[in-house]
Amino acid sequence: MLPETKSKRTFVFRKYYEKYKHLWILLYFFVYMAWFNYVEKTVTTHFHVIHVPIDDYIPFCEYFVIPYLLWFPFVGWGIAYMALHNKTDYYKLCAFLFTGMTIFLIISTVYPNGQYLRPTYFTHHNLCTMLCERLYAGDTPTNLFPSIHVYNSLGIYLAVTHNKKLRKNKLVCLLTLILTVSIILATMFIKQHSFFDVCCAFVLAAVMYHVVYRHNWARAKAAATSSKTDNNFSVE
Repeated sequence: MLPETKSKRTFVFRKYYEKYKHLWILLYFFVYMAWFNYVEKTVTTHFHVIHVPIDDYIPFCEYFVIPYLLWFPFVGWGIAYMALHNKTDYYKLCAFLFTGMTIFLIISTVYPNGQYLRPTYFTHHNLCTMLCERLYAGDTPTNLFPSIHVYNSLGIYLAVTHNKKLRKNKLVCLLTLILTVSIILATMFIKQHSFFDVCCAFVLAAVMYHVVYRHNWARAKAAATSSKTDNNFSVE
């Protein structure tokens, strides 16, 4: 290989590395999936049952499986958009999502939980009931709260409404809101989660919203630096 060619390839590699090196934190998903698969296989029969009275009044509606499954591309789109267009918003979104997901894993590990809300059979069959059957077969009714479907959906919605460009697009904001609400309702209408799981997700999201979006970390860092400088000056 000619030195010029090697040098050019090295330059291109460094260029792309500097541009996309912030993506390395997405490796967290490998940690999450490994941990999640562990608790899924561990928590199967012996668990604390999650149930509140309102769950008995929420009907099963198979059509909500559509927005439930749309959650996967929805979260992927939110992360990808922020990663490619605004690093600050990307880091905030990742901090929001990954912290909540880690808390969920810790709870699932130390407090095994599950539910018995799923229908034992379907009175009719269509594409949506078939999707529900496949979903039930691949996802056990355990490790429920806080609902990550709800929590991450709220995270994407908050990221969109705090992004300078997206929040000006009324259509994007409206569609994001509709999908977020639909996903939240879907978790209960297809009996994947208890109302309790949804409420816990909202509580955790509210806490993380203040930590990630409301707290002025730049000011706190500046104050800490100033305090450290003053202390050093006093010692001298």
